Amino acid sequence: MRLYAVRQDHRVAAYVFVLAFLSFAYFVQGGGPNENSRYNLTRAIVEHRTLSIEAFHNNTFDKANVGDSHYSDKAPGLSFAAVPAHAMYYVLRREPWDAIAERNGMYVATLATVSLLSAAAAAAMYLLLRHLRASMVGALFAVTAWSLGSHALAYSTLFMGHQFVASCLLLAFSLIVCRADVSPTHPWGRWMLAAAGGLAGWAAISEYPAALIAAALFLYALLRIHWRSTIPFVLAALVPLGLFASYNTVCFGSPMSLSYQHLSMAEFRNVMGRGFFGIGLPDPMVMFELLIGEFRGLLPLSPVFVLVPIGWTALAWKPSRRIEAALSILVTLYLWLLSASYQRWDGGAAMGPRYLLPAIPFAAFPLAFAFDACDRGSKLLRSTLRGSATVLLLTSVIICTLVTVVMPELPDYNPSSPQQSRPSTLDPRKPIAQIVVPLAANGLVSQKALSRRGTISLAVALPGHEDDAFNWGEWMGLRGLWSLVPLLLLWGIGAAAIFTTNRDSVCHPADEA
Repeated sequence: MRLYAVRQDHRVAAYVFVLAFLSFAYFVQGGGPNENSRYNLTRAIVEHRTLSIEAFHNNTFDKANVGDSHYSDKAPGLSFAAVPAHAMYYVLRREPWDAIAERNGMYVATLATVSLLSAAAAAAMYLLLRHLRASMVGALFAVTAWSLGSHALAYSTLFMGHQFVASCLLLAFSLIVCRADVSPTHPWGRWMLAAAGGLAGWAAISEYPAALIAAALFLYALLRIHWRSTIPFVLAALVPLGLFASYNTVCFGSPMSLSYQHLSMAEFRNVMGRGFFGIGLPDPMVMFELLIGEFRGLLPLSPVFVLVPIGWTALAWKPSRRIEAALSILVTLYLWLLSASYQRWDGGAAMGPRYLLPAIPFAAFPLAFAFDACDRGSKLLRSTLRGSATVLLLTSVIICTLVTVVMPELPDYNPSSPQQSRPSTLDPRKPIAQIVVPLAANGLVSQKALSRRGTISLAVALPGHEDDAFNWGEWMGLRGLWSLVPLLLLWGIGAAAIFTTNRDSVCHPADEA
């Protein structure tokens, strides 16, 4: 019976992977200053065998310079990871290299890195939660909340580092948990920890704040596994760190010299010059804004995350899983406080609190236990609690899907930032109510457009750039919100496949299977 349940869970995880990957692939979002900076490095490595982005740097203001040479100002991990995919695209492409070819190349690079890893991490989260004794429905609830009901949906379609890092860290965490619960002599044990170390190290060189989370994962492994068994983790983590040190030495003259110390733009240099790379003390007002403010708050986008404290409590109630609850809480609080300490906490053109993205899967997986906690009490109480949780989840999915299909990087509201073209009637301080909803109501989707300088704009305000972004429904000839119909059909078919083939275990915890 237990073997059957494991096979059943692997089948569901496969469904989750396919559905998540196709959902992310549905959107072609084009570039942006952040995306272009990363993609420029990938292109420079493949096309010119150099780490300098000199041949491409005019398409972004996110760059660093040393002397007369320009470099990406981003942590290089994602750019390195996309090299094989771009090399294949560059060899096989048939169209001349123009703006469309660049958009398509970035789309391929995004699919092969961010989208692929996000889908794999969604499947891993499902298996992790079943391993932690969550019910099948509870596990699917948490996975859906992360993958479709948070800004992870939008950032899984963008060539940016935050969601890539979130996926690396979640996969590393899942591997450590599984390794800790198997026999020390298991033949795959060392390889699982080596993979976890490699993923944690790669996360650290893709977004610098992830380094402390990678260190926390190592400490977690030490607490759960004998210290000698963690040696593969450390050795594997040193590989990306060595690559990073070599990159810094070649580009900036020292292994510890970061790109942020050589920024080209004076505004960004001023930000980084305050405190420690722009980081000071947490601002209580910013902490409040990051949670419930419409401009960049998490809960207006994803109200389902209001259940996270319940999930933490339910998980901590299990004596054998209190350390996992503590890790979830610490990672979430760390990035929340760090984001509230940063001078440019809003993230420029962004959807929600983008600097918080690497913590979102750690906040999301306890939602499975919050959902399962709804089984307590009378039948009426159970129905009310589960119904409320479901409404919160559906609301989150609707909002995040709507923002992703209309404008995944909502306009900045910083007078000192490079200005973005937008109609004067659209207020960036209320991006959902006064930008996304009115545009969607008028059938204006895929509004992300890119100027020659690399600044993000709305397509309605930048004639000639209507095709900078699109979704596959539009490619099929559908217009406006009707372009989401194929995606909704995909979700419906996927949900039916999961629940009809696993009807017997839909509401039963893994330990009852």
